[in-house]
Amino acid sequence: MDISDERAIQGEMESFIQAWNAGDAPRAAAFFAPDAVRVGVFGDIQHGREAIREAMDMLLHTTMRGARLRMQPEHLRMLSPELALTGEGVEIALPDGSVLKGYAITVWKKVEGRWLMLEAHPKLFPPLLPAEQGDDHPTPGIAAWRSAPCRVPFPQIWRILCLSPIIVIFTAAFTKMGSTV
Repeated sequence: MDISDERAIQGEMESFIQAWNAGDAPRAAAFFAPDAVRVGVFGDIQHGREAIREAMDMLLHTTMRGARLRMQPEHLRMLSPELALTGEGVEIALPDGSVLKGYAITVWKKVEGRWLMLEAHPKLFPPLLPAEQGDDHPTPGIAAWRSAPCRVPFPQIWRILCLSPIIVIFTAAFTKMGSTV
């Protein structure tokens, strides 16, 4: 792996975080390739930069208004000179002081010399249930997770979300080899 590619991807990620934290949806969407796909935490899927910008605009000005994103890179793998895969821990500090934690798998594509997100799959870890917390109080936010705008039954969401990074990796690998999945 070329260290300059690694630094470039890290720089793009840091700039994306700055745009996200500023609530700047157009600037955040500019870090995605024109043909990018983003699969959100509730299974919402956007195809293309404009659809991603619209979703980011709604996310940053409603659901996550005022939230602060932190991402901790955990690995970077070069799949080819033009494709890379990153995995990063995610923390979103909400204005009320609570923190959502998760993980993201991102496929990066070098487009005209710049690394852009081709596939982004951010996922949040499920909230702890009362028994896991050691008390009898309902978990704040669990109702929001269960009432998410998604038609998949709540327990099945996590199976789907756990499989999506695997699908991305295989898709990228087979596409590189000239096959389709």
